[in-house]
Amino acid sequence: MMTGTITNRRPHIELFIRGIGGYGNIEFTIDTGFTAQLTLPLEACTALQLPETKNRRTFLADGSEIDLKVYLLTVAWDGEEREVEVFALESEPLLGMTMLEGYDVLMSVAENGIVRIQKSTNESTIR
Repeated sequence: MMTGTITNRRPHIELFIRGIGGYGNIEFTIDTGFTAQLTLPLEACTALQLPETKNRRTFLADGSEIDLKVYLLTVAWDGEEREVEVFALESEPLLGMTMLEGYDVLMSVAENGIVRIQKSTNESTIR
């Protein structure tokens, strides 16, 4: 199980990330409206020397379209290292729904409330 907190009515979780140029803990905001895995600012992708894989045309919440660079990042997730796609987006780091697939997210929605992410016990979500 992974845990985080609610701050300013937003769920956050800190994850350990690693690239060719460095590593460390980054706080991600859980964004259920974001369908991919993760985002990081371009400056962080560059500093970590992440390998760029492609560009992807993406729709934003306001309906506009933009081209984003996509990189590969190693992240510690539920006790294991995973290589995931990360979009370079000039915003706070986001954790999207693809990262959460097969997991339950439980939140105590209050300032400093606890966020829990754990493998789902629902048979229909386990692959």
